[in-house]
Amino acid sequence: MDSSERKFERLLAEAKDDANILAFFLTGSRGKERSTPHSDWDIRIIVKNKVLVSYQRKYDDLEDKYFDIGVFSLGQLKAYAEWGSGEEWDRYDFTHVKVIIDKTNGEIQAIVDEKGKIPSPQIKEFVSREISAYINAVFRSVKCFRDGEDMGAHLEVALSIQHLMNILFALHEGRIRPYYKYWEWELKHHPLDKIPLSGRELKNDVKRILRNGDLQTQQKIFFVIEALIKKEGYQHTLDEWDKKVFVFIKTFSKH
Repeated sequence: MDSSERKFERLLAEAKDDANILAFFLTGSRGKERSTPHSDWDIRIIVKNKVLVSYQRKYDDLEDKYFDIGVFSLGQLKAYAEWGSGEEWDRYDFTHVKVIIDKTNGEIQAIVDEKGKIPSPQIKEFVSREISAYINAVFRSVKCFRDGEDMGAHLEVALSIQHLMNILFALHEGRIRPYYKYWEWELKHHPLDKIPLSGRELKNDVKRILRNGDLQTQQKIFFVIEALIKKEGYQHTLDEWDKKVFVFIKTFSKH
C-alpha cells in the first residue's frame, strides 16, 4: 500500500467514525473502479449543515496533487449538476458510483444514482433535439460528398458522432453519454442492447466514420438509428423532416 492509499484509508476510517459526516464516496476513475497509475483521488464528503464551513476548511488543508476533496451539505449535493445548470456537464461523473459510506439509509446513494442519468421528464425533449441535430449533420455530410467536398463531409459527420452517442445512450434508460475515456468500457460492461450491433461492431463503425467519413458506414448507422427512433416512439421527430432528406441520405452513392 503506497502513501496515497494509506491516506485514503485514514480519511475513510475517520469518516466512518465522525457523526458529522453523512456520506463519503469517490468520483472520477476510482469511483467507477477504473483507476490507472495516473488516477488521483476525487473524494466527495457530505456533512451536516452546522459543520459545513469548518469541514470545508479542514479538508481543503488536506488536499494535495493526488487528492481533490469536495465537501458539501446534503442540500448542496442535491442542487449540484442539476439538469440545465452550469454543472450539467458533470453528471456523468456520478454514473456507476457507489457511495462507500451512507449514513442516510440510502438517500444519498439515490441522489447519486439520479444525478448519473438524464432526469426522466427531460429525456423526450433531449432525445428529440439530438435526433434533429444528428439528422442535420449526416444530411450535410452526404451533401458535401455529393458536391465533391470530401473534407467537408468528414467534418460534418464528425459533428454527428456526439449527437449519435447522446441518442444511443439516452434511449437506454436515460443514460448519459460517457466521457470518451470510458466509452469502450461502457459498451463492454453496460451494452447498448436496443440496437442490432455488438459493442465491437459499433466501435469499428465509428472508427471507420471518423477515419474518412465513410459514406456506406454512415448509411448503415443511419438505418439502425432510424429504426430505433421509430421503435422508441420518436416518429414525430422524423415527421418534421422532408421524406426526401431520408431518401437522399440512404440512397446517395459517390459512384
